Amino acid sequence: CTKPETVLDAASVLLTLAVSDDVQGEIQRKHCLELIHKGQAKNGGWGPYVNSVTEPFDTIIANTVRSYTGILPVLDTISMIKVFPHQHLIGKSWEIWAEHPDGTTTNLIKIPQWDFHWQNWYTFEHFLPLYPGDTIVAVGVYDNTIFSHDNPNYPPRDIYRGLGSEDEMFLVKFSWVEYREGDENVYLGEREPVIKVKPPATVSFSVYPNPVNNWLITKTGIPVVSVVSIELVNFAGQRVSVLMPEQEMEKGRHTQSFSTAQIDPGVYFVVMKYGLKAKAEKVVLE
Repeated sequence: CTKPETVLDAASVLLTLAVSDDVQGEIQRKHCLELIHKGQAKNGGWGPYVNSVTEPFDTIIANTVRSYTGILPVLDTISMIKVFPHQHLIGKSWEIWAEHPDGTTTNLIKIPQWDFHWQNWYTFEHFLPLYPGDTIVAVGVYDNTIFSHDNPNYPPRDIYRGLGSEDEMFLVKFSWVEYREGDENVYLGEREPVIKVKPPATVSFSVYPNPVNNWLITKTGIPVVSVVSIELVNFAGQRVSVLMPEQEMEKGRHTQSFSTAQIDPGVYFVVMKYGLKAKAEKVVLE
């Protein structure tokens, strides 16, 4: 295949090679990295500025929470336009910032509760100048436990890097132009008034009393008609008891009680599953 000739082309090729393990892909990746570090592109065009992952993304072990860090040195004086963070279903959070030689930092984006449907470009309010010597740091956290509401596996299983939605990725893209004097005063935000939309109702789930003595009571709030089930699982994610088999539940608030007299004392999780998501509460059975 043809070698890219500019930093922008190299950055685009690197994105397509994010999960490539073949020899030819490794050769092309090496060429792209060399080209980027030489800083040969001076065309002032728009293009992605690509993260460089310092910790190889390999496996998220079942029932663990893990973070990965990507570091990208800034080699030229540039004006950042927008950022594109990318995770899949067990992504938990993003925090991306720029570190400056004097020890100060500039926040680029912080998403404390990642949602798989938020894969998009996030534009800065103004051009954000960065300079040689600055370093972009991106930290992505992944939650492969039963508490991850979008976890595609129940109980959780090991998840590997890949392109499928049920695999995982650590990918951060940046769009930038070469810096021109006054860029920091250029407004990139919305000029028109922003219409605020009331957020939709959310699912709620609670359990009491806790500790539990023979009877367990759950309170469930459902904003739309959903197929719901309630289970009791142990710390290993193994199902101990099906308290309520899958059934269609009308929207609204529901209170239910379940006998735990035949279940051994100990610490468990009460898991309420609805659609492809789940909520869990830890309880102690006496």
